[in-house]
Amino acid sequence: MTCNVIQWATGAMGRTALRRIINDPALTLAGVHVYSADKAGKDAGEIARRPLTGVLTTNDLTQTLATDADVVIHTPRITLPYDALVPDVEALLRSGKNVISTAGFHWPAAQGPDYAERLHRAAIEGGATLAG
Repeated sequence: MTCNVIQWATGAMGRTALRRIINDPALTLAGVHVYSADKAGKDAGEIARRPLTGVLTTNDLTQTLATDADVVIHTPRITLPYDALVPDVEALLRSGKNVISTAGFHWPAAQGPDYAERLHRAAIEGGATLAG
């Protein structure tokens, strides 16, 4: 049994995660979300410096949300204010994708009840989990 994975962002940390996903036979790369229009449409293997995968990157959130995946490895650019990242994570959770993030979602309640409730509600609606 394999796990279908989307890699979110391909900066230094994202490329490292992408290589691990490609190299691990227990994981299947389902998609790659990029921010840059210059990276959109490239094969994931090209970005990760691996053989071509047949998985093309996208910067279209609708396409990423429609991709069948069990989990999203979320390694976004850190943006201030931090809650600027929340709408994307909410959308991923609502789409039924579990999210593992490097962007500080380890204790949402520390940001206040409204912040935490948005994420909690999205996770419940999508039947998904969030780990930071």
